[in-house]
Amino acid sequence: MARQLHNQVRAGNLAVTVNYADGTEVQVLPAIRRSTGGVRIADPGSSRWSNVAQPENFARKLVDVNQANGSRVVPTIKIAKAIADCFIRRNEQKISGYHMEYLVAEAFKNYQGERGHRAMLNQLFRSSVNAAMQPIADSTGQSRCVDEYLGEARSSPRRRASTHFGQMRGRVNSCQTKQDLDNLFCQGNANRRR
Repeated sequence: MARQLHNQVRAGNLAVTVNYADGTEVQVLPAIRRSTGGVRIADPGSSRWSNVAQPENFARKLVDVNQANGSRVVPTIKIAKAIADCFIRRNEQKISGYHMEYLVAEAFKNYQGERGHRAMLNQLFRSSVNAAMQPIADSTGQSRCVDEYLGEARSSPRRRASTHFGQMRGRVNSCQTKQDLDNLFCQGNANRRR
């Protein structure tokens, strides 16, 4: 008899989270699109709507940076997220996906180097060592900073994140073969880098 797989649904303060049996997690966040542009979401800690967010500001920046770099930035985001997810084991120390995307956009806005995986990951992690130490303003208006969860400038969590980026850079730089690079991924994450 086949085993039935169940999906879990949790309602939080701001979103509904669906955990699928295959490990995929999706968060559904209520939002209102404004006719004058932008989006409003629930304001954390209150029963009001947030300020108007402009997610298209960041999306446009990311598209521009990706195109300027031969469409190699988006794959770099996916690879970097997978490496970070494997390397940083403690959940409270993990780098958020949104934060990683901002770091990537900044690391490649004027990039003129090689466009192979190893070179681009090296650029991202090298740039992120310093970028992690200061809060990054959120251009979308969704929050004050993209990386609020790391606290004030030069905080202990920021120093730890900076150290993680440096260590991940070291691991990438030590890779001599494709197999070495593949070994940076957890079981099940290899397909995320394609």
